[in-house]
Amino acid sequence: TLTGYTGTESYVRIPSQIDGCDVTIIGESCFAGNIKAEKIFVPEGITALEDYAFECCSLLKKIYLPESLTRIGNGVFSGCCSLYLADLQDNVETIGDGAFLECTSLISFIAPKALRKVGAFAFANCTGLIKADFHDSSLEAVSDRMFYFCGELSTVRLPEGISSIGVRAFSNN
Repeated sequence: TLTGYTGTESYVRIPSQIDGCDVTIIGESCFAGNIKAEKIFVPEGITALEDYAFECCSLLKKIYLPESLTRIGNGVFSGCCSLYLADLQDNVETIGDGAFLECTSLISFIAPKALRKVGAFAFANCTGLIKADFHDSSLEAVSDRMFYFCGELSTVRLPEGISSIGVRAFSNN
């Protein structure tokens, strides 16, 4: 588990190994509050982004994620107000509560095919979000306040078989 990052580079390439050990998890709050990183490349082999791993990385614009990633924790990208590209691959199964909360530069989201669960407030206050496409995913339900205060949201495509739409899922849009 990568537990911390103190670098000052604008382009960050996370290593797949450190001291001969495979890195498979980006730990809780690992990059939180970083004010230098603009582009991050996450290598193959990483399976999880723990809670708040990239929270409040205010200059982060692009993050490239590997096929091996299956889980995005709570608040992982919350407060990343410059983030407009989160290159999710098709094996991501879960996205935690508030994962993209206040990602105001995010314009479009296309769900991975394996995605089954998205937490509450996942895209809340994404004021620039125009389109969210879950049509080809395995999403089971729309969570509470999932798109709360997404004022520009005009298109949401959902897969067949959605079991429920949560409380205020599309409120204040």
